[in-house]
Amino acid sequence: MIGSTLAHYRITAQLGAGGMGEVWRATDEKLGREVALKILPEDFADDPDRHTRFEREAQVLASLNHPNIAHLYGLEHAEPSSDSAAGSDSSPRAPMPSSPPVHFLVMELVEGEGLDEVIDRGPIPIEETVSIAFQIAEALEAAHEQGIVHRDLKPANIKITEDGKVKVLDFGLAKASQPDMDGGIADESPTLTARATAAGVILGTAAYMSPEQARGKSVDRRADIWAFGVVLWEMLTGRRLFEGETVSDVLAAVLRAEPDWNDPPHGTPDSLRRMLARCLQRDPRQRLQWIGDARLDLAELHGGSPEQQEDSADAGVPSQGRRPPWWLLVATLVIGTAVGAVLAWRIGRSTAIHHPAEQAVHAAVPLADDERLAFGEHMPLGVGRRSIALSPDGMTLVYVVVSEDSTVLKVRRLDRLQSSTLSGTEGAFDPFFSPDGQTVAFFTRNKLKKVSLRGGDPITLCDAVNPVGGSWGDDDRIVFAAREGQELLRIDGDGGTPEVLTSTKTTKSRSLALPQVVNGGKTVLITRRTGTSNHNYWSIGAFDVDTGDSHILIRGGTSGQYVPTGHLVFARAGSLQAVALDLERLEVSGEPVPILDGVRVESLGAAHFSVSGTGTLAFIPGTDMKIGELVWVDRAGIVQPLEFPPATYGAFELDPRGERLAIVVADSNERISIYDLERGTTTPIAQSGNSHSPVWTSDGRSVIFGSDEFDVSSIFLTPADGSGRASELDLPTELRGATPYSASTDGRSLAVTSAWLNTGGDVWVVRLHGGTDAHPIVATSASEWGPSVSPDGRWVAYTSDTSGRYEVYVQPFPDGGRIWTVSNDGGEEPVWAPRGDELYYRNGNEWMAVPVTTGTTFSAGRPRVLFEGPFLNVPGFSYDVHADGDRFLLIRGLDRGTRSRLPHLIFNWSSQLDRSVPSGGRE
Repeated sequence: MIGSTLAHYRITAQLGAGGMGEVWRATDEKLGREVALKILPEDFADDPDRHTRFEREAQVLASLNHPNIAHLYGLEHAEPSSDSAAGSDSSPRAPMPSSPPVHFLVMELVEGEGLDEVIDRGPIPIEETVSIAFQIAEALEAAHEQGIVHRDLKPANIKITEDGKVKVLDFGLAKASQPDMDGGIADESPTLTARATAAGVILGTAAYMSPEQARGKSVDRRADIWAFGVVLWEMLTGRRLFEGETVSDVLAAVLRAEPDWNDPPHGTPDSLRRMLARCLQRDPRQRLQWIGDARLDLAELHGGSPEQQEDSADAGVPSQGRRPPWWLLVATLVIGTAVGAVLAWRIGRSTAIHHPAEQAVHAAVPLADDERLAFGEHMPLGVGRRSIALSPDGMTLVYVVVSEDSTVLKVRRLDRLQSSTLSGTEGAFDPFFSPDGQTVAFFTRNKLKKVSLRGGDPITLCDAVNPVGGSWGDDDRIVFAAREGQELLRIDGDGGTPEVLTSTKTTKSRSLALPQVVNGGKTVLITRRTGTSNHNYWSIGAFDVDTGDSHILIRGGTSGQYVPTGHLVFARAGSLQAVALDLERLEVSGEPVPILDGVRVESLGAAHFSVSGTGTLAFIPGTDMKIGELVWVDRAGIVQPLEFPPATYGAFELDPRGERLAIVVADSNERISIYDLERGTTTPIAQSGNSHSPVWTSDGRSVIFGSDEFDVSSIFLTPADGSGRASELDLPTELRGATPYSASTDGRSLAVTSAWLNTGGDVWVVRLHGGTDAHPIVATSASEWGPSVSPDGRWVAYTSDTSGRYEVYVQPFPDGGRIWTVSNDGGEEPVWAPRGDELYYRNGNEWMAVPVTTGTTFSAGRPRVLFEGPFLNVPGFSYDVHADGDRFLLIRGLDRGTRSRLPHLIFNWSSQLDRSVPSGGRE
């Protein structure tokens, strides 16, 4: 194989072999990087069902992004080709015999020493063992949060680089390689061991199998926790925990042999011994349930480098040299014991929690095995919505979990051990409680509903087109934002016809979202957006329901919530901050103070936290989901990262040849750069004024973009090579604040969306030459946006909510006329195929393709799913198609810093808040 080429990968050396096939070092001749190729066994080609399943699993595995996990770049198929210049033999190589295509995985090449080699030299010092185990635990936790179980964790699958970084290899491949049939037989090898028993297939290496895995039973994350314990034992002792002359002997030892607890060396901390014992419980129900708990213990032992302290901040890991307060230890316990101990004396009371010392108590809420919190990428509309709500009395938690292809609400009484599903809440998001805490209101795609916690089916209250948050006031009326924040509406708690309280026309905002009703229903706190996606353009305002007046309280914050201590709590840059708020005068005093770092904030502003009237805080740890990497996605959904650094990316567009990328990169402001995809270079073209929405001219020489200054957007044109100054387009007054979207291929016209301050967004055509010639092509009372001009210049596709939800439509360009409906179940962000024979659009987390015929007339076929996300949704277009028509450019969220996918609670948080930010008064 050395010297041969698979696709564009030139094989240079063999690295090893195992049950998953042979592993080779190779050079990616397109991207100029070294990779590892794992060539799969031939029986994959002979079993189409198995191969299809493996592809599906590989796509999931490729979504893992973590510094301690070796990345899976993709699954490829190719026929090997020889190279006469390769190798030491100067004679030409014989052609490789004709055979079916070779199936292989393309993986990150990790240079370093295997942990098995390190252990072979003897016990690893305790401090080094803790450091290695900490990084392994971080990798496992990141995978488990995505629902991925390793199933074959062992020292040989763990590498340590020269700088001490741990990389875990082959995540989930044991499961991916399993035949999709009951009673099937796994590959017989040192890695995939033994034939199936009547109960199932045994997967993994015998010495590191959990007892349930060795018996052929189904496994979950706790099998990885067992293997983690075995690996930790071997690092401490320098020898195998379970041994035998045959595989059967080893399996017997796993099932029956009791570890000698005197083997770990003298000086092993008691806390480490206890954690090891919990990992090695044979009954999975008695085993450590969450690897994140082990990570917390290891972080305490390790003390932590600055990087590790930062990574651990979300979970409250203490800094070096301090013993954690007692309440932090409570945080790692099961909620039934931790919270039960705190609440045992409190059940039945509705007053605030008060520990005698008013000390905050921090606890994590473990979820059931089949529960996984839903975030923005899982929501029906594909944008940031909130996933958690706490009742006013602080005793009931409602959260949103992923359920098959949708979402569902779960409810958990904090004085009980189990959660329950609120029936009929499929597709739910953004829950919030009634004032008495007995009813939960929530949204589905286009409805506002409520459901009683006492039982019964949900009741639909009204239509809610593209909702963005709601609040139930003490006056028993609900205020919510709809039409992507274009309107703020109010409805009785029993339903009816909503009344419009205000809109973006009145408030001069781009959107209104995440309301909270205060002052007995007289005032609404609201998150406003006046610019593009940059957080500097978010603000929190107060709206007077009686007078219609509004004013800004805080600039640069989202998800504001008033709490009874007299504070306004809000999210800013991934942290909660607080400032004193006089609720009568609606005035803040003093400067905002950061009070809790590492709270998850979605890309469109929704922060996952809720404060009860009794002073309890519920939140989901994490960081801003906008950090992402650029990736190619082919028509089968296979992902290939680009060689550009992760960043907070915004809207982007490929040039007509697909060689360069104009993209928004946000930090303190939003700037536009040109990425040369072939050369790997970057050219800045718009570096100030919070620039957005880049659009290439048809000749590829210039870029058109919007720039926000003084809350109003203008449109500019600048050379793409960065050689000249940007010039402002001369636009009519009606298009001040418009957003550019698509230029015609003849270079004469630009399709834009007018500012949503006026009519909710209309589609206009601007002549790029000849003064102020501009006219609307789609102008209705609905919201129209995102126009995309066809390659032949005859048609324009756009998004509109005229039907009550976003759908994709087509009209003649540039003068309008008959309207064709393209999507049939929701859709937005239409993009034309380069040849004009297909139209693509996004529907939540699905990317759709529709065959179309253009020319003197237009026709469209039936939409079909090309591939699924999740990928990041950014303002404007979230994707583009390459000139070859076979690759799509998207942004994949890295979710850095989000180590916990569990709801967290802090009891007595209000007393901590009052000490940190004196308010001078309470409600």
